[in-house]
Amino acid sequence: MREDVFMGALIASVSHELLNVLATIHQSSGLMDDLMGAGARKSLFGLGMKTEFVHHDKFKSIIATIGQQVDRGMALSEALNTLGHAPAKGPQAQCDLWEAASATLCLAERLSRKRRVRFMLRKPQARILAGMGQLWVMMSIYEAMETLLATLKETEVEITIEKGSAGPVMRFETDSAGLDLAAREMALCGLVVRLEPTGNGLALVFPSEGSST
Repeated sequence: MREDVFMGALIASVSHELLNVLATIHQSSGLMDDLMGAGARKSLFGLGMKTEFVHHDKFKSIIATIGQQVDRGMALSEALNTLGHAPAKGPQAQCDLWEAASATLCLAERLSRKRRVRFMLRKPQARILAGMGQLWVMMSIYEAMETLLATLKETEVEITIEKGSAGPVMRFETDSAGLDLAAREMALCGLVVRLEPTGNGLALVFPSEGSST
C-alpha cells in the first residue's frame, strides 16, 4: 500500500468518526434548547415561581455558541474526509476543481486567518474538471495560497475557475497591483501545473480533462 493511500484511509476513518461525535453533540444541544424553551416555564410555574429562570438567556447563548462551533467542526471534518479519500483515486484521476478548492480553503482557513486574508471562492456555472487527481490538485491550490500569503496581508482574494486554451484555470485575484511573483511549474506524479503571475494575483493552469489518460 502506498504511504499516501495509507494516510488517507486513516484520515477518512477518523474524520467519519468525528462527524458522528459532532452529530451527537448537535442533537444533544438541540434537545437542551428545546427543553429550555418548552419545559422551563411549565416547571417553574408548577413550583409557584412567576419569573423565568434567571440564567435562561445565558444558557440560550451558550447553546447557540455550541451550535456554531459544531457547524464549524462538521465543515472541517467533511473537508478532512474529502482529503482522506483523495489519494485512493490516484494521480491520474480527474477532479472537480471547485470541490477541491472548497475543501482546501476550509482546511487551510487558519493559515489565511493569521494573515487576515479572506479567500472568496466563486462557483462556476458548470463543473470544470482537471486531468489529475484530487490530492494533487489540493496540493497545488495550497501552494498558490502560501505563495500569496507570503506577500499579502489584510485583504481579500477572489478565486474563479474557468476553461482556458491550455487547460482549466483557477485565478486568484486581489486589489493589490504589481505583485512581484515568479512563474514556475510544479511537477506532480508526472503531471505539470503551471503557476503564472497575473499582476494582481496568480493563476494555476491544470492539465486538461482527459490529458492524463
